[in-house]
Amino acid sequence: MIHILGQFKYALKDISANKLSYSILCLQMIVVLLLTGFVSLQLINANNYNKSLEKLDGKQAYISIDKTTAEKISYLLNNEQESIEKMKELYLFMRNNSKTRYYTIISYLMPEKHNGRQVVEYIANEEFFDIFNQEVIAGRKFTSKDFEIKNGTIPILVGYNLKDKYQLNNIYEITDSITGETQKYKVVGILKLNSSFVDLNNQQTNFTYFNDGYIRPLNENMIVKYNDFSVLDMVINNTVFISNNELDVNSIKNKSDELGLFSLEFITLDESLKIIKEREKQLIVYEIIILSIILIFSLMGIISALLEMVSKNMPEYYIHLKCGATHFLIISRIIIQISLVMIISYIPVIVIFKFSLATLYTFIFTLIIIFFTLIFPVWKLKNSDISDNLRKELQF
Repeated sequence: MIHILGQFKYALKDISANKLSYSILCLQMIVVLLLTGFVSLQLINANNYNKSLEKLDGKQAYISIDKTTAEKISYLLNNEQESIEKMKELYLFMRNNSKTRYYTIISYLMPEKHNGRQVVEYIANEEFFDIFNQEVIAGRKFTSKDFEIKNGTIPILVGYNLKDKYQLNNIYEITDSITGETQKYKVVGILKLNSSFVDLNNQQTNFTYFNDGYIRPLNENMIVKYNDFSVLDMVINNTVFISNNELDVNSIKNKSDELGLFSLEFITLDESLKIIKEREKQLIVYEIIILSIILIFSLMGIISALLEMVSKNMPEYYIHLKCGATHFLIISRIIIQISLVMIISYIPVIVIFKFSLATLYTFIFTLIIIFFTLIFPVWKLKNSDISDNLRKELQF
């Protein structure tokens, strides 16, 4: 143990004597490890994306594109009460269409902030959780009864980053984003880190994470009782329909036309999803190519610097061996140097990606880099006669 501590001291001395070289190596490795983290995150997201869509296999997901003109919107708002009654009728028609499944999720930016980010309130119906299952790390998930609450305390599932702000089983008074009234919310569960869903209700089709927000159940029976134009508008236009028959979905469009409401157009996401998957693959390939190029040059730089250092320190190694040191101790000195560089380079990865799968994969990749980096210097030390090398250098 004492000998290893001694090699740690020598390793620090080597780094101190070559500050510029090690600083450059450290910067190179920070770039390599961060890029590795981003590639890992892309792969994890792509895998999660495919898993999230498994329940849609064999079915078509339809989103509504609102093509209502500004003049028509103005007319609907000028006749708000009449429009609200028609919107209620359209919403009930959507709900009672037994030939289609659907899920609804809407969101509001709340005035509260946490770590500089605005808290987001998500409101989702029960069908949403059947399609995009959300796991909790503490507490419980929503039950069917939670979606029937009309008044009283509202249960919420809190995103991972807010678990200290909104603690499990505690009750908080928060302004209801729908009614504007102060309402009691009870934390019944804490969502696991990076809980998310594939946001199909836009043509971007991306992931939305719940880390900085909370979810409350949407009581669909209460929607028609709010008597609010904006709430009904959000719910109608943020509902995704799942059906094998396009005609069933188009019946909703026809109903809206019949009522003189929105000019809705439903599009399938089948082709859009294929394009997005292909785009993600290309992005990952580009990132891997860039990572490979930087990694090759970085490894060449590190290995060259280590070989040069080994040659430069041959006289010192010779003295240490004469004084009873072993090749293992000399090699451990080099391992400590590289490990210190990698540890420092790894810190930004933890800061950016926290303790996630991307961080774990990057750590494994770091160990692989350390292994390959040490092959040539260790091979040179193990297969060199240090005393012969020293004589040659002295003769030169």
